Amino acid sequence: MEKIEWKYRDDESLARINELIVNSKTVLAPFHSTTTREDSTYLSVVGANRREPSINISSESLSKTTLDQIGQSIGSADALMGRLNKKKSAAHKDINLIYPRIPKKYEIRNGQKRQYNSIPKINKLQITTLVDIELQCDADVVIPPIPSSIGEFDHFKEILSRTNSQIQTFKKNKPIMGYIPNIDDRALVIRMIREYLKKDYDCRIFGVDFSGASNAPLLISTVVGTIRNELKIKKNSENNENYYLHVFNVPTAKKSKKDISPISNLLTHLYGVDSVSGMVWGGAGDNPQPENSRYLVTEDYGAYKKKVIHKVNCKCYVCSHYSVDEIYDPNNYRQRLKVHTISKYRTEYTEIGEKIKNDKDSLVPYINTKAQTKNNVRKIMNDVNEIKARTLR
Repeated sequence: MEKIEWKYRDDESLARINELIVNSKTVLAPFHSTTTREDSTYLSVVGANRREPSINISSESLSKTTLDQIGQSIGSADALMGRLNKKKSAAHKDINLIYPRIPKKYEIRNGQKRQYNSIPKINKLQITTLVDIELQCDADVVIPPIPSSIGEFDHFKEILSRTNSQIQTFKKNKPIMGYIPNIDDRALVIRMIREYLKKDYDCRIFGVDFSGASNAPLLISTVVGTIRNELKIKKNSENNENYYLHVFNVPTAKKSKKDISPISNLLTHLYGVDSVSGMVWGGAGDNPQPENSRYLVTEDYGAYKKKVIHKVNCKCYVCSHYSVDEIYDPNNYRQRLKVHTISKYRTEYTEIGEKIKNDKDSLVPYINTKAQTKNNVRKIMNDVNEIKARTLR
């Protein structure tokens, strides 16, 4: 069903160049995946969309109303399937993921009061319907519909078992993603990964969701360390079982009130993450005003607010054609920041790939030249060295 081959590995970190083949579709990591809408935006502005095959994620964070109706209303399921289908990539070489995500909390309004309720469990009909939607959308890899607030291992096993049964019912030969939502229970994460790796499922493609994660470094360290231990991955061994790791909803930068915040998504590859996805227009969190949206600078790995980007000398298409005020025009800033960010990612990932491929111990020194992230790299490398120390040798 899938083939995974680590082509090159960085000696100091866990970063690598990884080839993933699913259903005769091939992607070469590392990269930041973009959605169909983001690619269309890039095409409409730049006039060209030449890029390598990627992972396209058709995602929707399910509302409480939609989730309640799933399994009860055929019309609701059909409507969700239609929305997700529209987001699929038209490029035949792209690997398509269908991701109906169950959030960690739902806001419940009671008059002027706000309450937040979690959904730790979903019923049998919801499980099978959500998996059916993925299969009918012809997802290349099936993501088990695990609630972000799941707390019971037995319920996880039920979801995984039913996911596998639905794939067999549809007579589809599709791999299951070893999906880990943003849960805080480290022991549960470890048990989930061990279950995914059993012969019944034999997962080698993994996905982690960072949305709302309270301690993302601990989550990714636990996931990577457990996978490597269970697969008995040894340094420089040619007999290692390879795996692929995607992280959903990675923030561009750390939350900060400062004018310049360190970029965080590019640094996740040091943990051995192959691909990431997340917002590419520098979203402003709880205060989405144009002036608060971040401007990505790969020269120093900083995410800049509008008032300080005069310090930056960028030559990308957007920056060459528009002034700062035009980039941050209230009617166009999201589009222009998307195009700027995609341009910077494409250039930077080429550079990262060259560092791994041509000089296997130069990636970390290269990233250490980025002035805004030196402290972050130091912390990540401490985590990486601990992971390596725990790995069976």
